[in-house]
This record gives sequence, C-alpha cells and structure tokens, in this order.
Amino acid sequence: MASETITFQTTVTIPGDRLAGSDVTATAEGLTKKTITLTSLQVDKQFDIAFDKDNVKAFVIHSTVNGTLETNATDATGGNTITFYAGEPFIWRFGFGTNPFTQDVATAYLTGTSSGAATVKIWYLLDPIPD
Repeated sequence: MASETITFQTTVTIPGDRLAGSDVTATAEGLTKKTITLTSLQVDKQFDIAFDKDNVKAFVIHSTVNGTLETNATDATGGNTITFYAGEPFIWRFGFGTNPFTQDVATAYLTGTSSGAATVKIWYLLDPIPD
C-alpha cells in the first residue's frame, strides 16, 4: 500500500513581520478523512472511528464552530477529550508534543459548544493500518 502524507504549513504573521518556516509533514500507511455535520449546539453526536492510540501518526480537526471531541464515552470515561475552536485547526503529529490519545479509540462523540450548524472535518493518519 502506498504511503499517505499530510502537510502542515508553518507560516506565522504579525503586523509588519512574517516568520516563514518550511512545510512540516507526517507520513503513514492510511489516511482517513471524515466530515460530520452538527446542528446548532448539538450534544454528543456519535460517529464511527476506531484506532489503536499507538498507530496514530497525525490527527487534525477543523470545525466551523467551537466544540469538543470525546472518545469512548460521552463523558470520555476510558478515553480522552479534545477541545477545538472555530476556524482554528487542532493539529497533532507524531514526535511533536504529547499524543492526545492515551487510550485506544473505539468510538467518538462531537459536541458543538458555540451556536450555529457546524461542519467538522477530521483527518488522521495510521501506521500500520488495521487489518
């Protein structure tokens, strides 16, 4: 199977100045892309997702509203909670920072914490991908 790559751009700007870094990449065997829609302030919308925490090489959430992702239970019992913000991608990649998943993931729940219907995109790389 061919490898998949996610590229993160690292440019930062402030008024009158710009820091242009090189692109940062994560590569693994399998890329999964999910798009989930939420109604305004929807709570605990379950969606299919499952992986071994040690196989995640990159994880991205991009949403049109603020919200939370909870894994394994609606209160994240036996899982984890990730908070995300409208228009600001949550990004983690292997080797940079602590893996946000301390438990394997069997399912997940999304909650919109700011008003408005939402589109939540979740992309993740796994290596190796499950059989």
